Amino acid sequence: MLAVSLTSSDWIQVTIAGITGMATLAALANLLLARANERRRNQPVVIAHEAGSGRRFAHSNDAGVAWVVDAYLTSEGGGPAFNVRFGVEFAGVRYPYRLDVNDPDSGNLQRVLRPGDQRPERGAWSIPIPFLSMPGRIGDARSADKPDTVDKQRVYWARYENAEGQTWETRNPGDRSTPLDIRRVRRPKRHERRERKALNEAAKRDREWERAVLAELEAERQKAVAAERAQGRSKGAPEDG
Repeated sequence: MLAVSLTSSDWIQVTIAGITGMATLAALANLLLARANERRRNQPVVIAHEAGSGRRFAHSNDAGVAWVVDAYLTSEGGGPAFNVRFGVEFAGVRYPYRLDVNDPDSGNLQRVLRPGDQRPERGAWSIPIPFLSMPGRIGDARSADKPDTVDKQRVYWARYENAEGQTWETRNPGDRSTPLDIRRVRRPKRHERRERKALNEAAKRDREWERAVLAELEAERQKAVAAERAQGRSKGAPEDG
């Protein structure tokens, strides 16, 4: 009924309105596409790279003997990255880079990395791992029937913000046959709480492992002492006449 009642002039106006609407939608789509492309061009991508051959012993005046891995950062994206933290992960437990043992467990941050930056500019930084942590992580892997996976599945991670305040993360496996992963991190505070909880629980297991090992060593020592005393009494006993 409506189509019958429309005049030629009405049809022309409807057609013009439709063309205008489609043109507006097309312009809006192009604007959104252009903004998305601009975001991609300006998106930072920060990657933590392994330097050297993985985990090794190190000694420092502050921390004593500890495990360390060496790593450096590169900024590969088109825009600056802010509040960058990085570190290494063994068996699901993250160890952030800290310049000093008294620094917070969340790790030190690099406030700004511009496109093309590398930190440090030469060489690498050492990420400290408490000495007793690695036996603990290996013990965790053994309990899960995966004793050989701790070093093989180590991952270097970097977490950072873009100019819009969004948080992103890259995961760069030590195994060079495993691909790089880039992901958006929503609710970063919740992730950080979970990571601190995992680190604290791991530290608790490390202390339990240390106590168990010390108890075993003490038991072995007492056995050795008892055996020496028994041997001494045997040597000092009079011979049968």
